[in-house]
Amino acid sequence: ELSLVTITPSGGVFPRNFNFAGKFVVVGNQNSNNLTVFDFDMHQGTMKVVDTAVQPSPNFIFALPASALSKPAKRMSVRIHLVLILVFLLFWIYAAFFVGHRADL
Repeated sequence: ELSLVTITPSGGVFPRNFNFAGKFVVVGNQNSNNLTVFDFDMHQGTMKVVDTAVQPSPNFIFALPASALSKPAKRMSVRIHLVLILVFLLFWIYAAFFVGHRADL
């Protein structure tokens, strides 16, 4: 049977997503631009803040241990992030110059 043990603040503003990573819970707080890591005590049902990190508008959290990435995978991860940033910028340029100037809107 489940019962409410405690309510723990997310460590930021507008918690958008969370993910369990072993005994930790990572929460992405979208409007305060940060990630908060909690130590989750499964027996007590409580969480304590372990760390926070600045992350612009985190809206999807996927926990992956650093040891899971080899050096080539880390380089590929950097390339993928650069491509995603480029796609994001191109989308906003397109939206600002083409969609925003339509007369029928």
